[in-house]
Amino acid sequence: MANILLVDNEEYILDAFGFHFRSIGWQVETASDGQQAIDILAKKGKYFDAIVLDKNMPRKTGDQVVRWLYEKDLLDYICVVLLTGYPEMSSAIDDLRMGVWQYLVKDMTPSQLQCFIAPGIALKSVRRIRRDLHRADNLKTVLDKIREVVRQTLQPDGFHVFFLSKSLSIDLFSDTAHPNPERKFVRDIQAGAPFIAAHTAAATRVLEPVLPDAAALMAVPVAFDQSIIGVLEMESLREGAFDPRWRDVLSYFSELIATTEEMRARERETVRAETAESIASAHRELAHRIGTSLQVIQQSARELKNSLTEPLLSERAGFIVNHSSRIHQVLLELKDVARDRPVNPKPTDLWPIIDSASKAWASKSADVYIDAGSTELTAFADPEELGHALDCLIKNAIEAIAERRPVDKTSSVQIDYRVGISAVRDNGSVEIAVEDNGIGFNQDVGNLLFSPLFTTKTDRDALNQGYGLYTVQRVIKAMGGSIQAFSPGPYQGARFVIRLPEVPLQA
Repeated sequence: MANILLVDNEEYILDAFGFHFRSIGWQVETASDGQQAIDILAKKGKYFDAIVLDKNMPRKTGDQVVRWLYEKDLLDYICVVLLTGYPEMSSAIDDLRMGVWQYLVKDMTPSQLQCFIAPGIALKSVRRIRRDLHRADNLKTVLDKIREVVRQTLQPDGFHVFFLSKSLSIDLFSDTAHPNPERKFVRDIQAGAPFIAAHTAAATRVLEPVLPDAAALMAVPVAFDQSIIGVLEMESLREGAFDPRWRDVLSYFSELIATTEEMRARERETVRAETAESIASAHRELAHRIGTSLQVIQQSARELKNSLTEPLLSERAGFIVNHSSRIHQVLLELKDVARDRPVNPKPTDLWPIIDSASKAWASKSADVYIDAGSTELTAFADPEELGHALDCLIKNAIEAIAERRPVDKTSSVQIDYRVGISAVRDNGSVEIAVEDNGIGFNQDVGNLLFSPLFTTKTDRDALNQGYGLYTVQRVIKAMGGSIQAFSPGPYQGARFVIRLPEVPLQA
């Protein structure tokens, strides 16, 4: 519930407004002039969520109370609404600059005043707790705080967070409901709409609301790392229920959710780096110990195979030779991950590297069309390490296509398997994209692709240890770049995008 201070020298106004706000569960205190209001605020201060001030009062005017609040740094915490029967533009501008939420004409109903003041209380309330939210260790804590503020102030009939991962979409007014995110307003936000609002039942129905009888709707995107990860939305059964300034509140909630996700991502990255360093240290020690013994096993197995005349026994000895060779290959991969890779970025012509990598794999995969384009761009990169990175991405793309093929065989649709490689300029960077129409992945898998020891490969005999993309990410970061993975979903292909600093064109 909200705590509100009503300040007016007209008793009937205090009674009317006080009765309304108490009827919706808010705690109400009153003052009959500005000086009495200051006396109360001096004792209770931040206890109040909102203050409704008459502009013209005896002893201290509403403007003087606002100035006192400003000097005490309370306007950042308390939503203040000034009421006046005679609007004065210069005075209103000064008050709004100091932090007054609304400057309103006095002849409004209590319910109208509630519509104006509720989003201001919500915004100020969340700003009060933002510091605590930033220390929250999980997204649920943030959502619980937002739910608390929404229940106490905005009071819409529905309030939802639609994450693009369907399993995370939640109704903030229900502990069990998981609304279906396949709705038009969600699709519109994904398509780039920065804000959606409908104020009539007819317009709301077009947007496919959660509540069948919804008559008003507002929605904003939740963006993280230049990508939309969700949609924040609220609905009402009453037409025209949402004041336009509720957009500010929704946007602020959206920023809190995105900030929390950013903090969690940084924490995951820190844990990942510490885990990777521990793994690298263990790899170096294991590689040394196992390598020493493996050399003895390999040599002994070769000598045994050459000395045996019985075919079956010779075959068994050959089995030992082959699998010890495979173990040796794993050790080489472990050493590659564990070693400190000297990366030396310099102005590099990208086309020869892209062309070389694509031609190498085109010769090995004749039934997969590899299109490398012919764009000439220069970026800061280590040519050798970038070549290894592209080699890994193209190899993964071809393997993703191979995994999709058994499923496609059950369909009569003819599939042209392809891997596309492109390079373009983008705001001071160069983007190199490797795109395929292979098996694809869902968001949960996408979040783990660059983790060490993680692999999606199902071939038990393949030497895939889950270090390829992890190593690629390490070297691209060392070049001052980044890499991201995108996929619309399973069986819809994937796109890996490397971003490197562009070398400016010579004048």
